[in-house]
Amino acid sequence: MLISSFENLTLPINQKQGLDDNEVKMLMAVVGSSLNIKNTQQFLEWAQRDLQNIFPHEIMISFMKDFLNGRVYKNKFCSIYVSSDLFESVLCGDDGVMDRVMAIWRRSLAPCLIDASLIRTYDEESIISIMRKYELNNIASHGMHDVNGEILSFFCFMRIPGDINERHAYLLEMLTPYVHKALIHAMASDHANEKAIQCYGDLITHREKEILTWVKVGKSNWEIAIILDISPRTVKNHVCNIIKKMSAQNRGHAVAKALRLNII
Repeated sequence: MLISSFENLTLPINQKQGLDDNEVKMLMAVVGSSLNIKNTQQFLEWAQRDLQNIFPHEIMISFMKDFLNGRVYKNKFCSIYVSSDLFESVLCGDDGVMDRVMAIWRRSLAPCLIDASLIRTYDEESIISIMRKYELNNIASHGMHDVNGEILSFFCFMRIPGDINERHAYLLEMLTPYVHKALIHAMASDHANEKAIQCYGDLITHREKEILTWVKVGKSNWEIAIILDISPRTVKNHVCNIIKKMSAQNRGHAVAKALRLNII
């Protein structure tokens, strides 16, 4: 059954849906830590640690639309195993669970909760049957939209412990803008790194990568020259070219950038 959609919640945070002082502090800590996320790996760690503290769940699925290139990104962040077939076909496939839940959410653009154990409505019948088949138990979802109501992002949390209620809806209202911002930041950073990897990967030659690898383990120009059977001056020239190509301050900085970009 679709429990409800919750709109226009305006009470002070410590009076909302039974949050005690400790939970309010926890909520603020989760919001604060979300601002430090720099890539998708950090987002995953945050979702499985900090976010879990205030909003326990086993499955989180995200929908993110990039209006610049028209691409849609769907990702899973789970504390249990979710097979590729379940994720790609059942949950995120065409007319999958996420699409159907989003259709319900679009009606009010407010958090919606679905519990597989309650009496189902006509609109939820197909969703409930899938939830029961795959033991998803429940779904709490919310998203972000623009002024025209176009979906910018959407998040589904599944297999939430206990009964889902108004408290979960309120937490979704508080947390979703920060989940949205954190994931955008993480994905943008990863895409920038991918472009940098491609750029530097094309610029840095195979020989320069070899030299960077030996610089990484602390070898001097003279030692690298012996290992590669070339002159120390040639090694020095390669190192200078690497530093220039990578806009690095010195050889150590060049190695650090190469490691961050997975060039070596």
